[in-house]
Amino acid sequence: MHPKRLQFLAILRDPTLSNSNAGQITGKTNGSGTSVRFTIPIHICVSLGMPIPESNGKAVALSESRVPDIAESAVESADAIAYGKFSGASLATTGFDWKTAISCADSSHLAYEEPDRVKSVCEGQWNLNSCQFVQSGSTQCFVAATDAAVLVAFRGTKGALDWFSNLNLLERRTTFGSVHDGFYRAFQAVRTPLESLIEPLAHTRQVILTGHSLGGALATIAAATWNQRFTIRSIYTFGQPRVGFKSFQQFAVANFNNRFFRFVNADDIVPRVPPGYVHIGQLTHFDSQGNISNSNLESIDSSDQSSLSLPGFEAAKERLQAEQVHGLESAELEGLLPNYFADHRMAGYLAKIMNNTPS
Repeated sequence: MHPKRLQFLAILRDPTLSNSNAGQITGKTNGSGTSVRFTIPIHICVSLGMPIPESNGKAVALSESRVPDIAESAVESADAIAYGKFSGASLATTGFDWKTAISCADSSHLAYEEPDRVKSVCEGQWNLNSCQFVQSGSTQCFVAATDAAVLVAFRGTKGALDWFSNLNLLERRTTFGSVHDGFYRAFQAVRTPLESLIEPLAHTRQVILTGHSLGGALATIAAATWNQRFTIRSIYTFGQPRVGFKSFQQFAVANFNNRFFRFVNADDIVPRVPPGYVHIGQLTHFDSQGNISNSNLESIDSSDQSSLSLPGFEAAKERLQAEQVHGLESAELEGLLPNYFADHRMAGYLAKIMNNTPS
């Protein structure tokens, strides 16, 4: 195991660790309560079960030698195969549906592409009536339409590590409850052009919102903002962060029950932040092998993982920022980390949803 990777795991477990003592790691073994101190030299190979936090506060072993969730070749080709499963007709479905889920996952994945590619797939491959790409600053999305629905897909952040290391905790009070200020402002950047595109279409169609990562947060803010303006048929999000506080959760329960569907892949860390915020959305949680480990389609306030603690969150950010300053790029950093960020990739979500989608 790479020493820096072991240090990061220890920070998530023990936020008091700093650069000065990062070479010595103290933790507790699972169940015994025994303290153990490791001194890690520069060249070392360690293979052990590492404790990670669960929602019940206990620790479970995560083997460093864990087999990857999906073979690399399968992940790389998952998007191409999954795009063939997109169904415009599925966007007319009310309530949870796997075919709608894969169509929304496809759209969330496509939102990362360049505008010409987005339009080509939507109109040429998926035979949608129209497609318009919208961008303002770093916020990007597209609007597409069928005869029955308007699809709005928001792009997430391409650099999950960069986004995580710069995430703040600022709050914004709105008419629909208190939400994260950064997510709110990112949506406002594209709100006006989106509304001008959706308005003429929504008279005879319902709206479906989707997105991965930050894109899921933007879809959530959009749903709340447009609750009275447009008819929202459903919201499907993948690996989204927490968006608001209890007041926002209460608004969502009253307005989006049986319409908001949230997916989490294995150890994806993004749904555990920002600390102090809460989730909305009816949950489907995949384990590392792609099985559904927790599915709660009955209640919008379902929860899968505990929020990362504030000290742990700040310590993890500090460590990531320090390593970037030392010259490690995001791709190199991700290779040093456990599956917390690897499980966040949209390709992994696509592959697992595709495996659950009927032919």
